[in-house]
Amino acid sequence: MSARASGQIGERLVFSDRRSGQQARFQKAQKDVITSDRSVHRANYSAAVAAWNDLDQATKESFNILAVGKSFTGYNLFVKLYLTGVIVCSDIAIYGFRNYGIFIYGES
Repeated sequence: MSARASGQIGERLVFSDRRSGQQARFQKAQKDVITSDRSVHRANYSAAVAAWNDLDQATKESFNILAVGKSFTGYNLFVKLYLTGVIVCSDIAIYGFRNYGIFIYGES
């Protein structure tokens, strides 16, 4: 026996340390309900990841520089811009004036 325990045994029995003290609980299995909205979002996210992977290293580094001082990485910035429609393709130029749909990079 142990005075303190944390972690899990198998897939369901979980031990944790809470404010109220030690706790052992049975973790219910999470269901992955596939809805049409979730399917669309997953497809869009997959497209964003593929677009990031298609970028050259210099462009990726540019996004990393843009993300300095924020609470996320250049990858996160790119995916956020892609999912919100700011970036509409993976052929991106950070410097200069190139029009990508509703957003123009380099314009002040």
